[in-house]
Amino acid sequence: MKYNRCKHKLAKVILLLGTAAGLAGTAQAQVLGHHYRPHYWDLPTEFENGFLFPGQTLYYSSSDKSFDSDGHKTTNPAGKTDTLFGFTIIPYFFKFEKNSDWAYAFSLNTYEFRLRTPDSVVANGFGSIIPAFTGWTKPTANSTTGYDILVATPFAITSSLDSKAWDLYLRGFYDVNINNWNVDAVVGYHTKFPESGGKPKDEYHFNGRLGYDIQGVTGLGLRVTPYVSADYQTNEGSSAYLMNMGGGVMVTHRNFMSWSIGYSKSTKGRNMPETDAVLAQIWFPL
Repeated sequence: MKYNRCKHKLAKVILLLGTAAGLAGTAQAQVLGHHYRPHYWDLPTEFENGFLFPGQTLYYSSSDKSFDSDGHKTTNPAGKTDTLFGFTIIPYFFKFEKNSDWAYAFSLNTYEFRLRTPDSVVANGFGSIIPAFTGWTKPTANSTTGYDILVATPFAITSSLDSKAWDLYLRGFYDVNINNWNVDAVVGYHTKFPESGGKPKDEYHFNGRLGYDIQGVTGLGLRVTPYVSADYQTNEGSSAYLMNMGGGVMVTHRNFMSWSIGYSKSTKGRNMPETDAVLAQIWFPL
């Protein structure tokens, strides 16, 4: 009986968050593409041998607010919800032809998820293996443009996180360096193919990053990049949307290892939970 009450409470929490963007079908109070930082799509094309460049992102949001159907911020009946979301990305960079202007990456990804409410109801585990394919080129020496395709299966490593739906993510991106400024822009699309039931509304997201590079910081020759961020997501018909603003700092080492930390908060929305989040990530070449 206690288990059934707990399960019922968890169902209410998931229902509360259900209009939020969810990677591989998991409900999360976040905008797709929230983990981007400056130079995220500033990718190389001048290399001959393939290499690995794994990364780990982390997102933690804690809020008891959400936006109702009129766009007003209200207090959630379930109380404060803590969401911890990690995304593990293991890309292999390669070229089909050594002298080609196009480069590619194939990656295997997964996510880590934990949701907690005041009454200690917890959902946590590891998500599905998510293959991704990325292609890009450089129209100029200081700019990069390309596309990104991800497919998430209905099955998760932790069975309780099974989404029972296929997820398709399509993204187009553009990155440019102008003097010490870096501009990163993404337009994305997400759709689902449920195993049963009606098809949910498609989602669209827009992500922008503006960073300023400070070169040669300390004797280690670090590049430090403070930045501001803007993220927007809406669904078909705009019955649910969310706008987040934030900022942070990125640090790049001489060996191209990089790490960043940032903050993001919702400024307006409809039928979506509020974002009040700390974001962090690290990337290191192998």
